[in-house]
Amino acid sequence: MAEDVVELETEVPGLIVREHTSSDAGAYYELVQANRDHLTRHGDYSELVASTREETERRFASPASADVRCGIWKDNRLIGHMTLVHGEPPRWGLGFWISEDASGRGFMTASLTALLEYARSELGASEVLAGVAHGNHRSSAVLGRLGFVPIAHFPTYTRYQLVLA
Repeated sequence: MAEDVVELETEVPGLIVREHTSSDAGAYYELVQANRDHLTRHGDYSELVASTREETERRFASPASADVRCGIWKDNRLIGHMTLVHGEPPRWGLGFWISEDASGRGFMTASLTALLEYARSELGASEVLAGVAHGNHRSSAVLGRLGFVPIAHFPTYTRYQLVLA
């Protein structure tokens, strides 16, 4: 039986956002490994990059939460990841990253636009929070383009908020 998954089109041809399925584990693992330095440059993704293929496959086979975990696919190639973190709806959290070779091309902005519209229209989200590690200027810029504003500064990161209308 096929899994029902969220699949969202973006304004960029060939770029889609699709909820991860168990069959995505291998591609996700390979993407993480290919971006080890990129992922640990600003954020603390050390646990993610240390995960084995088997751990990744187990995590994808049985998601442990109500989070919405999506891959960013460009021309059928996985290039990034986004998660809507199920907090206290209608308030959600947001995490995201994109491969180094896909950075700076508008893919993350387009993907997040689609995911945030889904959060608003389908999940009833009224507020989304995201944290960005200090020094990660590209992620801060993406959030700014989407209308997020900084609301709190912590020793290692800044928290951003988007109120959805």
